[in-house]
Amino acid sequence: MKGKHQGVQKRLLDINPRSFYTPCCCHNLNLVLCDVANSCTKAISFFGVVQCIYTLFSSSSKRWKVFKDSVPGLSLKSLSQTR
Repeated sequence: MKGKHQGVQKRLLDINPRSFYTPCCCHNLNLVLCDVANSCTKAISFFGVVQCIYTLFSSSSKRWKVFKDSVPGLSLKSLSQTR
């Protein structure tokens, strides 16, 4: 998504060279947080454990039900790759 040479900005400018590209602030924050999380070894380890927990519970409907019944109001989601 990001990048004025290969991303959305480049595609918009290819279609209309006079267009203005204004990136979403939330998307920018997400990209910054992803870069920070991928550059810190403690963060990599933490998110790796979270991903393993997600994989463990999401691979079985019985385990998913146990998780949902044991931890109300919390939902696990897989880590997304927004790059």
